[in-house]
Amino acid sequence: MCHRTAISCLCSTILFLVGPVWSAPKGNPGGEVPPDIDALSDRVEVLESDVAALNTDLGTVQTNLGAVQNNLGLVQLDLGSTQVNLATLQNTVGTLDGKLSEFDAFLEAAIPEWKIVFVTGNTYTGNLGGLEGADAKCQAAADNAGLDGIFLAWLSTWPGPVIGTPSIDPRTRFIRHNVPYVRTDGVKIADHYADLVDGTIDAPIDRTESGTQLFSFDEPTLFWSTTAANGEGIVSGTLDDEDATCFNWTTDAMFTTALYLGSTTATGFSWSAPAMSTFELCGVPRHLLCVQQ
Repeated sequence: MCHRTAISCLCSTILFLVGPVWSAPKGNPGGEVPPDIDALSDRVEVLESDVAALNTDLGTVQTNLGAVQNNLGLVQLDLGSTQVNLATLQNTVGTLDGKLSEFDAFLEAAIPEWKIVFVTGNTYTGNLGGLEGADAKCQAAADNAGLDGIFLAWLSTWPGPVIGTPSIDPRTRFIRHNVPYVRTDGVKIADHYADLVDGTIDAPIDRTESGTQLFSFDEPTLFWSTTAANGEGIVSGTLDDEDATCFNWTTDAMFTTALYLGSTTATGFSWSAPAMSTFELCGVPRHLLCVQQ
């Protein structure tokens, strides 16, 4: 190698120049021994190799350190992204909480803690336009009074000349709620639907949609019904039960009749239908009983 050759040349030159000066004294076996040039050159070569190896190792360490720094940068970026995602998630959770609160408020408004029952302030003949017409009259009365929700008339119809087979009645078409039923003045008449149709009520239903009390000195105020206190339609025992419902609430012709009208003064089983079957002329105006669904 060049380093070894240079060192050998340098050492030879030095010995040539100092040779005459430096020599072991004759006959002095203990004189100094000149250095071994080859051994020094080998040692230098080993040291250079070690230095090169160290440099290589240092380069590797630096490369690894660079990789670690890059990885650390990626981790920091991931951490930043995670923090951003966490903030976004927190905002989303907050938004969902707000939506849930709105939904809870909507449910509370949509499903009130009670259901309203009233008798209409207006009266109508037996020609109600069928059940649909009677329901529409109840709904119009509720809307005009600012009452929310759907209201149906407490009425029953019959399919025709088949004894004992009602087609539609409150038992088959009303929603059976498990909340109190109250008058428009807030007085409770039943704890829930099952209590409403158990035969008796807690207070007479004598309030209109606006809260006005119906009262009469000469006779009880009546509403069209043909329905028992349990919500079932009442059969007349005749071959044509349409005669008991003003032909399913479509006529007010002379001498046509309806059977069993409800009373606004009773709280026993006769609140929806009296014990004695009483036929009422379809041309005489009566009230309607309306129940919130």
